[in-house]
Amino acid sequence: MKPISNTTLKWGFISVGVKVYPIRDTSEDISLTTLCSDCNGETGLKRYCKSCGSGQKWITGVKGYRIDKQNIVKLTKEEIETIERGTSKIQVLGFVKAEMVDSATYDKPYFLEPSMNTEVYNALVKLLQQENKVILAKAIIKSSEHIAVLRHYGNGLLMQYVEKIKPIEIGIKKDVVTESEYALLKQLIDKHTIELDLDSVTFDYREQLKQLINDKLNGKVIEIEKEQIKQKDELLEESLKAMLVEVK
Repeated sequence: MKPISNTTLKWGFISVGVKVYPIRDTSEDISLTTLCSDCNGETGLKRYCKSCGSGQKWITGVKGYRIDKQNIVKLTKEEIETIERGTSKIQVLGFVKAEMVDSATYDKPYFLEPSMNTEVYNALVKLLQQENKVILAKAIIKSSEHIAVLRHYGNGLLMQYVEKIKPIEIGIKKDVVTESEYALLKQLIDKHTIELDLDSVTFDYREQLKQLINDKLNGKVIEIEKEQIKQKDELLEESLKAMLVEVK
């Protein structure tokens, strides 16, 4: 299985290197291709320049941000990487109780608005809420079939797809922390348990990208630095103790 990314799980002074794997099982998916209406040949997409009409490779190494209809800010791959290197990570913000996370905030929720038989729809919503149950369904949307769960949400029904998961055949070393390190980790989790407030989360990469675009607009030369070799973290127990001192 090939990872889609190699990144770092970052929590205070602690860093854990992780590989990100897609585990949705697509082995039974059927993909349909578009055919030419004249000769039934398979159609394809052609990448071309809208300005000069020249053919282009799919990956050119150059991006652009449109300011208005006439102006685009050019960003090279190297310029974008100046901020990606510092922000490409999975950053722990805190720990919340699982029941605090609204199911509607998960990826790709769909709200179902009734267009007929509204009284039955409303009865289902009420019963699902009273019985604390969800609907298991099969949904065919845009020529694609999915297993779905429908749950009550607000005054209606929310639909989210449920994906089959591939067997995970990734060997993980059975390394363990010491008892004192484990106890320190538990203390830190207790101290970093927070209330869920999505509005308070700031998006650093987005803000840095905005700044990069503004710098380019103002004619600033972007300095391309060589990626620094990361030094090994301090001893785990010392890092944990330092983090405990910070939150006291």
